[in-house]
Amino acid sequence: MPLASFYLYFPDENGARAAGTRLQGSGYDVEVRLGADDVNWLALAEKDIPEGDLDTIEADLGRLAEELNGEYDGHEIDVSS
Repeated sequence: MPLASFYLYFPDENGARAAGTRLQGSGYDVEVRLGADDVNWLALAEKDIPEGDLDTIEADLGRLAEELNGEYDGHEIDVSS
């Protein structure tokens, strides 16, 4: 299974940490840090995923980000894994 990295941005650290906690509970490895813009907070979630599950995962992450006043900003897949 390929390793996928998912990017969720939040206007404050609390939102990013709340998302991180929820994602860790779903088996993701999560790093929370200040985003590249030095304003918004990033919850970077990584997980090995079956390729057929990507659409469902992205919809779920979009809902999670929206629920916590954030934004889901896409993914990258490491095909070398």
